[in-house]
Amino acid sequence: SSMMNVSPGNSSQFGNRPIQVNVRANHSNVALSRKSGNSFQFANRTVPVNEHGNHLDIISSREADNPSQSANQTVTVNEPAHCINYSPESIRASRVHWHVEAADANVSMYSLSPQHTLGVQITSLSGRSQEIMRKYVGRSALIQEQQKIMRNHSSNANSHPKMSNKRDNASAPDYDKYLGCASGQKPNGTAVVVVQNFYCANMWHALANIHGIWLLLQTAEIESATIILPREYGSPFKFPPKYIADVMYPLFVDRSNSGAHSQNCYEQILFMETPRYRPGPYWEYLKLRGKTCSKESPYMIMHFDFYTAARTATMELLGLQNAPNNTRPFVCYMSRRLRDERRRYFSPQLQTVVEEAIDTWAKRNDGLVAFDRLEFDENVPFEEQVERSRQCSVLFGPHGAGLGHMLWMESGGSVIEIGDKSECAAYFGEMASWYGHSYTCLSEFNGHGISQSQKGGIYQSLNVTLLLKVLDDVVSKELAHIS
Repeated sequence: SSMMNVSPGNSSQFGNRPIQVNVRANHSNVALSRKSGNSFQFANRTVPVNEHGNHLDIISSREADNPSQSANQTVTVNEPAHCINYSPESIRASRVHWHVEAADANVSMYSLSPQHTLGVQITSLSGRSQEIMRKYVGRSALIQEQQKIMRNHSSNANSHPKMSNKRDNASAPDYDKYLGCASGQKPNGTAVVVVQNFYCANMWHALANIHGIWLLLQTAEIESATIILPREYGSPFKFPPKYIADVMYPLFVDRSNSGAHSQNCYEQILFMETPRYRPGPYWEYLKLRGKTCSKESPYMIMHFDFYTAARTATMELLGLQNAPNNTRPFVCYMSRRLRDERRRYFSPQLQTVVEEAIDTWAKRNDGLVAFDRLEFDENVPFEEQVERSRQCSVLFGPHGAGLGHMLWMESGGSVIEIGDKSECAAYFGEMASWYGHSYTCLSEFNGHGISQSQKGGIYQSLNVTLLLKVLDDVVSKELAHIS
């Protein structure tokens, strides 16, 4: 477990990272290490943690020894609970683990998000037959065992999402088919079994799943898998790349043996699932409002670590290691013109007004900023999408998966989203905070003038003057930063 050294003053350490704390009494250093649930460990004692809205009250060892001193011995950590609880280290502490003697296999389960995303790791110790493995560690068997553990009131198990009875390509992978060994085989290699949104064109849906698999492997402390299954969503990956998984697979699989494993009999099988459609902790993390966490919190560091690893793997694969040399703001408009039926795009009349205004703005600021109109669909090579998006220091456009291309921008960029008449959905504001970008929602401004059709969310009106003013303000900040 990670170590938190709490001392008088206004800062402390979580692992090697500082967090902000307030110490209400001037007492000697108190060393606390995180345990599962609402407790910390001090020496050989467990001390309680009380949640109070946006902070945790950690009862120090001296208070535990002398409860009458509680008013003077409380240390307040100014981080919401999830800012500390969601990192590979803390998720690892949520593990429920057991041995299945009949299959000679170990099973571990992890809560990757509070309610909806479960990670499972099955380790075969001696390579029992397919029939035996499917009987004792297949989906039906694990569902029964998880329910039994929950009935026994295991605190960790009770915090886990329940395994799903589904076996489909959307929420719960059919891993049973990859269990077991033929006679004489010895188990080797690690297989990760995924579902459809791991390999799809929608940036947000794919990233939600890819991040979840990355987090599961980090939590299970597995550096590299042998193969991603099933093959229609996994190994071997395509080059030139078609989807985001084709550039991110080095996060999971060693490039030298991608797809090399030709048969079952895996030593380890890992998968992630949800009782809802499309697994991935991103979906639930939206509700946590990570913007309330400090950049130094374990939760935000976890997201930034993924951002760094994903960009590094992608740029190395595509030979784009050199960072863009922008000497002026590079403004990118993410257009949805190519979307079918104008979904969340502008009506024909509004399109003319908005896009002519954007073009005029770009010409007026030529020399001050660089400008690119991004219109991506499956006909635009994914390598080109990455190369153009990574140039951007400002990315703006209507709500849609294309804003997920902020992943390729250098940290410290700016994102402007055109939402609906009342708000912007949480997706891209949260993502911007995770990856170190500033974020502006046009829908939060008075006089935004946004109206949309009931079907398809087609924009019928928009205050274009306000949009350009917001864009001017963001660009002015970018210019100040460059200078």
